[in-house]
Amino acid sequence: MSYSFLGQSTVRYPAAVHGTPEAKATYVDSPADKLAIEMNVRMLSELARVKPRGDPTSYDALVEAALMLRDATPPEKLRSDIGNLMRKQITSGMPPFALGAMQALVPSEILREMNATVASEAAEWMFGPTTRETLAGQGGKRVTVVNVKKCRYLEASGCASVCVNQCKLPAQDVMRSEFGTPVYMQPNFNDCSCRMFFGQEPLPESIDPAIKASCLEGCARGDAMAAMSAAAEAEAAASEAAARAGTFPDPQAWVDGVVGPRAKKKNPPERANETCDLLRG
Repeated sequence: MSYSFLGQSTVRYPAAVHGTPEAKATYVDSPADKLAIEMNVRMLSELARVKPRGDPTSYDALVEAALMLRDATPPEKLRSDIGNLMRKQITSGMPPFALGAMQALVPSEILREMNATVASEAAEWMFGPTTRETLAGQGGKRVTVVNVKKCRYLEASGCASVCVNQCKLPAQDVMRSEFGTPVYMQPNFNDCSCRMFFGQEPLPESIDPAIKASCLEGCARGDAMAAMSAAAEAEAAASEAAARAGTFPDPQAWVDGVVGPRAKKKNPPERANETCDLLRG
């Protein structure tokens, strides 16, 4: 498929018959898309206070910068920083009164369509191919839906946190504050598609399933967090068992969950003797 600025970028999706669940789309970025990628690589790297890694015009560098920023920044601050970055990109070169005048003078339906068009056309370098349609939303109110076939950002990062805190939530905030248009973004973490409902209020964050979603399968950070959680549970269980038995917990109990298979136990006298030797220095 051709997409993005003047259809100069292309993507090839794995065939449904021959592709495997691990198969990913293959992209060829146009010079214009590479420029957009490079600009965002440098801005994300600056926020993370690191130097860009590899070729800054490559999408891999963008994902690397996003992951480094994720690891260096608390979620709430990350949401705010990315939102400010989006605002800076939107308002760059515009008169200060332009957005306010647009909200006041342009009918809401036209404004909604304009915003959806910008999202589907100007941001395809980041998401990949999109389509648009107008549907009846809640209470019969019309909404413009931008359908992202397979979000490149989500697929490449493999991280629900990057999707939510560096795209979904900041974009919902910025579209409301800068353009006066509500938008609800609905990522699908199973197939990496996404739907953006322009003109629809976002779900309350307390019940938004995207915010409560667990990490995607294969996410290294998610695996590490799961291992830490399992280790903590094992330690708590060992402590509880020791408390019931009136003895100290076996130190090996919580190491098992971190380093792998349990080492061969030594008999109690040998272990006791080792402990005494250590205490003697």
